[in-house]
Amino acid sequence: MDGQLVFSIDAEAVLGVASQFARFESALGVPARLVASKPPSDTVCASRDNCVSPMRIGDRLYKGVIDSHNECTMAFVVYTNSLDAQFLTAGHCGYGGSNNWYHPGLPGNHLVGTDQATLYGAEGDDLMRIQLPDAQASNLIYAEPNYPIRGYVYPQVGMPVCTSRGYTNVISCGTVTSIWVRWFSNTGGYYVWGGDTNLPSAGGDSGSPIYQKAYLGSGYAVGTLSNTSGNFGLVYRALQGLGPLAIYDPGDPSCNLGPC
Repeated sequence: MDGQLVFSIDAEAVLGVASQFARFESALGVPARLVASKPPSDTVCASRDNCVSPMRIGDRLYKGVIDSHNECTMAFVVYTNSLDAQFLTAGHCGYGGSNNWYHPGLPGNHLVGTDQATLYGAEGDDLMRIQLPDAQASNLIYAEPNYPIRGYVYPQVGMPVCTSRGYTNVISCGTVTSIWVRWFSNTGGYYVWGGDTNLPSAGGDSGSPIYQKAYLGSGYAVGTLSNTSGNFGLVYRALQGLGPLAIYDPGDPSCNLGPC
């Protein structure tokens, strides 16, 4: 519109800015308008089954063979001391059967990698790590381009968290309801330990990333989804028990050494 300034800001910030915008417009001395910008689109990933170069946190994973139902979901990328790229998922995903994991979008035989280490067992943690081609490593979450993972945080009761769920193909948000709880894992018949949320899920969502949206441009790893009740493996336990490991963070290496 002629003679009018248009300010485009992220949609999630509009409500917080709108209440002060009239005062800003008055001080500016010219007509102005506030609009919500469209979030950046991910032009690489067509779907959770075709998301490569690099892969994304939240991609679907298939065990042994690519069939009609993915077994688990890729969670956070981690690095070993030798800077070898791997990723976390739920430990029960590796219980029994093949230890080869596939993603349909990868060229060739679609092999992502094999099981490397697990904490899954009696009174253990529902966590494991899987090999990943270094070129496929990314700190980006599928369908969440505004919240790349910058490090990890310890969960707290009441903490707002979200999960990008592989099989059900949705992003849902809720809160942490417990930071240390015991539950029975049917896959191996074990009691395991971790946290709890009010985030439901379905088979194939196991391993989905649970993360905190700190502010635009930063997300932080919290856990990996374990079951349909919303229990989750604790990322900080994985970094200690499966490592030492570092959460991938190209922007601030200090976050690899502890919570940001």
